[in-house]
Amino acid sequence: TIGCAVAMEEVREACRLFNDSFDRFTGDYISDDETRELFDDKRILIAKDMDGHFLGALHQTIENRVSWISHLAVMPTARGKGIGKALLNAFFINNHVDDKSRYMLWVQRQNEPAVSLYQRFGFKYNGKSSLSMIKI
Repeated sequence: TIGCAVAMEEVREACRLFNDSFDRFTGDYISDDETRELFDDKRILIAKDMDGHFLGALHQTIENRVSWISHLAVMPTARGKGIGKALLNAFFINNHVDDKSRYMLWVQRQNEPAVSLYQRFGFKYNGKSSLSMIKI
């Protein structure tokens, strides 16, 4: 089942998954202080199995009438089972206003499973690129 997080612990679990899945140096890290806002603004979609076990989550943001997928992650044991697809379907249903609705995301080029999933949903590369660099 897919739905908005209904408890703070669900948001915390989603944020732990995001933080474990993404590189904190790219700005994708979500602090504990941010979880309350994510919960209050209903910005986290949660995927659970029939027994209520957490499978994955999607963090959505709306800016300038554009719906952004800020994070999407699936538990390693649940990958390849349609969880990402189900989360994306719920995201589009929740954020569709009219035929002018726009959706955006950033994905690392080398994340081929994610790129493939997003392309199946009609996302296209728009010619912009960035170079991620870090100095430690």
